[in-house]
Amino acid sequence: ISDLLRIAIIIMSANESTNDTIQLWGQINTFVILVSSVLILAYVYWRIYRRHMYELADKIPGPEGLPFIGNALEFRGTSHDIFQTFYERSFEFTKICKLWIGPKLIVFLLDPRDVEIILSSHVYIDKSTEYRFFKPWLGNGLLISTGPIWKAHRKLIAPTFHLNVLKSFIELFNTNSRTVVEKMRNEMGKTFDCHDYMSECTVEILLETAMGVNKSTQDKSGYEYAMAVMKMCDILHLRHTKIWLRPNWLFNLTRYGAEQIKLLNIIHSLTKKVIRKKKEELRKNPKSSATSSAQAEKDVIKQATDKSMRKDQSVEGMSFGQSAGLRDDLDVDDNDVGEKKRLAFLDLMVESAENGAKISDQEIKEQVDTIMFEGHDTTAAG
Repeated sequence: ISDLLRIAIIIMSANESTNDTIQLWGQINTFVILVSSVLILAYVYWRIYRRHMYELADKIPGPEGLPFIGNALEFRGTSHDIFQTFYERSFEFTKICKLWIGPKLIVFLLDPRDVEIILSSHVYIDKSTEYRFFKPWLGNGLLISTGPIWKAHRKLIAPTFHLNVLKSFIELFNTNSRTVVEKMRNEMGKTFDCHDYMSECTVEILLETAMGVNKSTQDKSGYEYAMAVMKMCDILHLRHTKIWLRPNWLFNLTRYGAEQIKLLNIIHSLTKKVIRKKKEELRKNPKSSATSSAQAEKDVIKQATDKSMRKDQSVEGMSFGQSAGLRDDLDVDDNDVGEKKRLAFLDLMVESAENGAKISDQEIKEQVDTIMFEGHDTTAAG
């Protein structure tokens, strides 16, 4: 009898265990069905929400992609490999093409006239989410900022990019160009990459024009700054092409995160030092550059204006947008520029702040860092 009781207890325990297992699996199945239903509904809603974009995207030519990942596999390799791949693929299309990186649509404009129309817009100034990688370096500079801050700061710096102001730096451009040519003579007879030479030359020009740091007074920090800018550009390119470097928390755990902190210390230290020095110079001698360069600038601009007046019916030397009547806040009048001194970009920022313009030291630093990056990246790479 005791044996029978033990067997009965074992059977009952097994049945209870089986029932518990069945109940657990039932709960798991219910949970999976609910989650799957929610995900399916969310995907359907997402597709319906983006339906208009998909309809427009279907009208744009582009290479065929794979389900879910699109053309993401074409972003394999180094930055040079990726550039070479897309450069070769660009010849397959004429004016426009598209790529899908997972669910993200990227449209490439291949006709510079189309690009100019977009860049002349005062409405479409919000930047892509990828620009967040620039935040530790550039803060809320023109490259990242939007809305009233972007418009106010862009209007403030616009005169420094007027053609007649840039002409005053031609001799400086020529001097640095001759220097880099002499450096490259050592490479005669060999195949070499001129990018590093051009990067160094570009940063040196920017240090003199944008920051007003004379080459004769540059110390080792100027060279370190140039190298830091180039290395920071390499890190940013990596973050744009390597998925695992995109999350900030994961990027900060890599050697690139530590390297970025080191490079930004070099870049920001020099910028702060130069800004501090400029402010001290301005306080000591507030009118040192007020009249002399202003009169010379007026004479140069007057000659250029008189010459352009004789060509008032011509579009020679004008871009497509200018000849089509497009105008943005960089298209200031010559008379307006003529009333302003020829100043380095940083000089203008500091003087404007001292004269009551609504721009802080932090914002000045961010704008200078932005101009240094944009000027280096576009010019050296070109």
